[in-house]
Amino acid sequence: MEEDNRYDQNTMDMALDQLTEDTIRHIIQFLPTKSAFAMSFLFKQFEGAWSFHPVIDLDECNPHFNNYDAFEDRNFTNILTRYLKFRENDPRPLDKFRLRMEMNQIREEILENWLSFLAKRSIKDLDLSLRTAPSTIAKGCNYCLPSTLLSQMKSIVSLSLDYVSLKADGTMGSIHLPSLKTMSLKNMSFLDWLVLSELLRGCSSIENLSITSCSRHALQNSDVGLEVSNSSLKTLDIRDCNPNHVDVLQSKNLEYFTLASNYRGLLRATLFEAKNLKYINIRAQFLSRIVLFQCNVRMKATIDTPNLQHFEFNGLKSYNVHKVIHGGLLQKRLSEAMVEGLRTDILAFCCVARNSD
Repeated sequence: MEEDNRYDQNTMDMALDQLTEDTIRHIIQFLPTKSAFAMSFLFKQFEGAWSFHPVIDLDECNPHFNNYDAFEDRNFTNILTRYLKFRENDPRPLDKFRLRMEMNQIREEILENWLSFLAKRSIKDLDLSLRTAPSTIAKGCNYCLPSTLLSQMKSIVSLSLDYVSLKADGTMGSIHLPSLKTMSLKNMSFLDWLVLSELLRGCSSIENLSITSCSRHALQNSDVGLEVSNSSLKTLDIRDCNPNHVDVLQSKNLEYFTLASNYRGLLRATLFEAKNLKYINIRAQFLSRIVLFQCNVRMKATIDTPNLQHFEFNGLKSYNVHKVIHGGLLQKRLSEAMVEGLRTDILAFCCVARNSD
């Protein structure tokens, strides 16, 4: 059996010896970074080739939240540390950095070293998912991304943050990300929604923004909302978040807007000056008030709001129409005072109010 294993290994080594460096690099680009790292220990032909790929994909795969594995934890931590040393010798820019791992206090310094390195290498696409390990840090406390590190990412085009917090210390307003086009925020907790509003002000070129399952963890103030003010936005998608109201301001280039939430405290949604708006999709069980002010009258919409009590539309030309919506708690005629500025070609506007049962 041992002789067979040695024969198989020698056969593999001989086969790999026949591969050109370009072929090896081609193979490497299809492997996750963690797998490529393991291959470098098995086959000397992979040494060096894997460490200079413009895409870094590090995935811990299966964090052990309920069954902590010290060996796996140390192994992945070592990969992070050793791979950074490899990459520091390469001055070439990076296209993408994707990191999926269980976060703990030991890894914080390693991560911040990585982020400093990525800023120097003109990273374009940054994707972080850093779920906190309850065994090492207080449950519900996500890793807090330093604004000083984020502000160095001047070349970033796409930013995705999952299980990451942003510090509410007034520094977010100083961040300027001039190249950022797309931002996705998931499972984030804010001390105040103002933190996100401040961050957006520094994203002068952003076109696509997605906010999913994010929350404000200090709920003692009952009238705290999310304000999105950015004239470059084209797509805004807000799902399963807990603001008391959503206000979209200075949105002259906004084309697609989605708001979906079953949060009881979300009572109002307002869009101002969305003159290029093509489609809105609002599905909010407890939403009672919608205001669309100076919006595109030719847009299409789907609105599923069984508790809607007030709907106001102010378009570009004065036309008043009556529309009866049945079902749910509305069961009433929308009066001329509620619907202003509608044109006859907006009759495709679709309002759906389902029964609460």
